[in-house]
Amino acid sequence: MVADLSRLGPEGTPGEELPINESFPDEQLFAISHQATPWYDDLVNFKVCGMLPLALSYQQRKKFLSDAKYYVWEEPFLYKLYGDEIYRRHLPENEVRGVLHHCHASTYGGHFRPNKMITKVLQAGLYWSILFKDARKFIMNCGRCQRMGIIIKSHEMP
Repeated sequence: MVADLSRLGPEGTPGEELPINESFPDEQLFAISHQATPWYDDLVNFKVCGMLPLALSYQQRKKFLSDAKYYVWEEPFLYKLYGDEIYRRHLPENEVRGVLHHCHASTYGGHFRPNKMITKVLQAGLYWSILFKDARKFIMNCGRCQRMGIIIKSHEMP
């Protein structure tokens, strides 16, 4: 590869200096999207700083503290210890669709029913609060599954 030196002036500096654009239109400021805080925001703040949310009643504070002992915060993920003694990572809402697609429609997925897909998500060590509802809704919107219909024993090969 040969360098193009034709644009350099006699002293070895660029012959045309570009002016610096110092304008910063307000439209660029408004283009920054605001992401909603996740449902576990108060829990993470408690785990990191030890500060309880201010607007909790006595009963809510008591429940919050009893629930918080099952959660572990490891930057940047939140894990929860479940009854089967397995820590599962809680997903933010923007990652849910990708995980569902991977466990259902990818080559690993196989377009199985909701229970099989939920099992794959749980075996991967992931969880979110409306996992079962999201899995059923994802399969209801899967075009290939809707065209195929339900395969029963009589449709299988002998």
